[in-house]
Amino acid sequence: MIPNNYSIFALPYLAPQFADLQERYTRVQGYLIERRVKRYEGQGGAFDWTTVPMAQERLSFHWFDPDQSIWIDPLESAGRLGGNHGRYHIPNAYAPKQARVLLPIAIYANADLMDMFFPTLELTATFTNEGIQQGDAPDNDDYSRYVIHVDAEMVHHQQRDPAWSEYDLLIEYTGPATLIISEDDEPIRTRELHFIKGKIDKIEMPDGTLSQRDLELYAPLEKRALIEEEAFYLIEDNQSVHVEIEAGTRHFQTEPWLFEAEEPTVTILPPRIMTYELAQGATEVTHDFGASGRPDDVYRFEWDFGEGTTHNETRQPGERSQVSHTYIGLKDGNEFRPTVRLRDSDGNLLADDTIVIYIEGMDETAPQGIDCGWAVNYDELTWVPVNVGTGGSGYYINDSGQSHGPSLLYDSDGRLTSQTCYYQGLRLGYKKTWDDVEGYGFIQVGQSIVLP
Repeated sequence: MIPNNYSIFALPYLAPQFADLQERYTRVQGYLIERRVKRYEGQGGAFDWTTVPMAQERLSFHWFDPDQSIWIDPLESAGRLGGNHGRYHIPNAYAPKQARVLLPIAIYANADLMDMFFPTLELTATFTNEGIQQGDAPDNDDYSRYVIHVDAEMVHHQQRDPAWSEYDLLIEYTGPATLIISEDDEPIRTRELHFIKGKIDKIEMPDGTLSQRDLELYAPLEKRALIEEEAFYLIEDNQSVHVEIEAGTRHFQTEPWLFEAEEPTVTILPPRIMTYELAQGATEVTHDFGASGRPDDVYRFEWDFGEGTTHNETRQPGERSQVSHTYIGLKDGNEFRPTVRLRDSDGNLLADDTIVIYIEGMDETAPQGIDCGWAVNYDELTWVPVNVGTGGSGYYINDSGQSHGPSLLYDSDGRLTSQTCYYQGLRLGYKKTWDDVEGYGFIQVGQSIVLP
């Protein structure tokens, strides 16, 4: 702090002396008549360029000093004639102007000393949202609620305080604290805490006593009540909480933490868009569905598969809904939008989600232009598909019913895996085999030639 009396023309006035003051006479009212007395004033830059009355000569020997001897005052009066200062006092009326100069001087002069007695302390807190946790409640096996764990600590930054660190001194605060829950920046609830060695040791209970246990806040799930002990530390959506400590003249406060309840959601597991390609003659498809609800709680999952069929089931916190459904009587162009709805234990609708399933017919167009090592006249051949798309095959035959031309094998997804060429029932020409490489591409990995 820079004192008010500091200026470029005068140094801080750390130890005022009479010799540094200006003398002037003034008149004051005595018991009977006005008296002429000497006043000592500070002036100039050392006094913030103002005139500050500092002291005043006493009116008589017995003022402010009832033990003063009757012989001393005349001697002092005689001494003043020789230039000595007599007895003086500081009237109360001087206090306002003096304070403006002297208090900053005192603070400045004692800053180092004060710093030793005001170490660098910081009150910190962490608020950990543990999410929805199962709890213990009489006659309620499904009791659950949000749990917020609170850790608070008064930290002494010893390295910032040489006067303390030099002697390896560390402050560990022991004393009261207050937990404050607010809404719209207005406190609505307070709870007493007690610190020992800088950390929370005890918390207030509903009966007003302090108990040694962890500090936790509780937020109820929708339309559910908390047990009495936990309701004492209730926090609701969009309410904030912080910790305060009043230590002597010093006030410490943590940053406020805002509680925001997680909105319930339900999500059907990927893929979000699914296309099934029907093999020749196929009319059924089975799909495995899965869905999860957040936050963890007891939920009822209601499935509507998009063609009039439904399925309902209840799952405990953290459990997914898993169901398999078979679509029947399918044909090319069918489209389904299966939906799952999430409800709480009271049947209230919380959220829903939908995906899309498309049904397409298998493209069974006969492949042509396949290189067999000789010219194949596809116009004279018949293509015979056998469950192409479900691990089947397809091949060409001639008028005699013999395999002639390419014969193809497919995997369960309808992708080509190998090709062999036949000549009137005999395997002749090229044989090619493909492997799946990075999705739906195929490469030739080997070939064999059987000559006629």
